[in-house]
Amino acid sequence: MHPIALEYLTVFAMHPARHVELAARTGFRAVGLNLSGGANPIGDAPRFDLRHDPALREQVAQALRATGIGLPLVEGFAITPDSDVVRWTRHLDWAASAGARAICAVSLERDRSRSCDQFASLTELARQRGMRTTTEIGAGILKNLDRALQMVGQVADPAFSLLIDTMHFFRSGG
Repeated sequence: MHPIALEYLTVFAMHPARHVELAARTGFRAVGLNLSGGANPIGDAPRFDLRHDPALREQVAQALRATGIGLPLVEGFAITPDSDVVRWTRHLDWAASAGARAICAVSLERDRSRSCDQFASLTELARQRGMRTTTEIGAGILKNLDRALQMVGQVADPAFSLLIDTMHFFRSGG
């Protein structure tokens, strides 16, 4: 059985280590985290950025260890025209050391070929650390199920798969 995770998006602006502790107190077995915090901040709510704050990463790792909460997914990897996934190795290292089983990446790159190459490279980097790579419908060039499935087919790697986020799926006309 797969654990049901308390997604970071549902605890708007909560400190990520407190998010882990809340999940443990309320009976969850896992959490989902986003390296850059929530995608849609609310007003002046505090922002937590695991990407740029080593002390925060350590606090979250300690909370995960102390509570035994699992980390099935880390989000916050966005392929853009000026990004190169090789630069994310320290973020991947942290995710793997924190026990992540998978990462989720989206592409805001308009060039499908470059997106495919970057997804393939990221998938290999994640695999080297024992993780899978997923992507979602809705962001960037993967605006609908057909486009997302085409990308999964183009990458053609069993460690790269489509994560169906029902909100994005139905918003895209699915």
